[in-house]
Amino acid sequence: MTPPELRICLVGFGSIARTHASALAALPSVRALPFRPVLAAIVSDRPADVAADAALLGARVLTLDEALADAGLDVFDVTTRNVRHLDQAGAILRAGQPPLPGEADRTDTRGGRRPGRPWPLPRRRRHRSGW
Repeated sequence: MTPPELRICLVGFGSIARTHASALAALPSVRALPFRPVLAAIVSDRPADVAADAALLGARVLTLDEALADAGLDVFDVTTRNVRHLDQAGAILRAGQPPLPGEADRTDTRGGRRPGRPWPLPRRRRHRSGW
């Protein structure tokens, strides 16, 4: 029996997004999940620049507003620059769309736990460039 699809929307399509897309296609731990992840859409402010890559991946290129209005998308993976994360993740949550959780025990900005509420990507920064 074919597992059900999990239709993923990548918000942004830079180097981190390409890494996420590759992981969805190649990691054995992803293939072992009870659903089949499918890259369904890519959100980009530069649609002409990512159209060819999106076509190769079988994904549509959308604006964030178009993606949020698409009931066929299951999760959003925010992979844009850190400075854009708060606004984009907030828009995703306000639209009632489920973000892709980064870590099970995500903490809020004050250091407290928020059980039962997945936080959208990005993951915590592990390093700072320019140090």
